[in-house]
Amino acid sequence: MFIAGFSGSAPIVIGGGSVSDLFSAKDQASAMAIYGLGPLIGPAVGPVAGGFIAQSIGEKYVFVIIGALGTVSMVIGVPLLQETYAPIIRQRRALADGDLEKAKNLRGPMGNTSRSQYILAHLIRPPMLLFGSKQNLHVLIITSNE
Repeated sequence: MFIAGFSGSAPIVIGGGSVSDLFSAKDQASAMAIYGLGPLIGPAVGPVAGGFIAQSIGEKYVFVIIGALGTVSMVIGVPLLQETYAPIIRQRRALADGDLEKAKNLRGPMGNTSRSQYILAHLIRPPMLLFGSKQNLHVLIITSNE
């Protein structure tokens, strides 16, 4: 149950950031409203569809159809999905244009930190927010922005 909830929470958490990257400030509210319908409509439509499939072609095929739809989604999505984070897009464009000086000055989300420091800072942040005080939060924000 924990693994299902842990892995199933990622699309819900990441989706808001992707919507804000893809839409202008004027259109973000309506895009988030449409995106927010997924968790509301899914639990209503899922049992009805699953019951229909189980009754008509068999219980085993509920999982087969879910797996097939997930596979089709992955096969189509992985090659076609593109980066949406603006600093990374600007850096890639500068590299493609051959402007190495501009690409060097542009910073991605990691800034000047190493990959291991970046990952460690983001793994430590949730427990500190959960168990820490306001002073710890202030120190954590300062160190992650350096």
